Amino acid sequence: MAAILDINNSLDVAAVSEGIKKALPSYARPMFIRCLREVEMTGTYKLKKLDLQKEGFDPSVIQDKLSYMSPKGVYEDLTPEIYKEIVEGKIRL
Repeated sequence: MAAILDINNSLDVAAVSEGIKKALPSYARPMFIRCLREVEMTGTYKLKKLDLQKEGFDPSVIQDKLSYMSPKGVYEDLTPEIYKEIVEGKIRL
């Protein structure tokens, strides 16, 4: 997963998808993109990654916008229905 700070909620996921395809090989592309409105930092100005890792990619837990790399090779919105299909193995990533 890649977490991107998007304060204004103006991230163009399609443009990010194209940039990732050009810059990274398929095995290095993030399966999920999370658009953060704010970044929580520790007292020593380090990113609180463990909190993000614990939340995973469950849209019922996360209030931020989530996208996933669909089998078509483009990022699409991650809905609770799609999340369920991923967990059940109906959609393979």
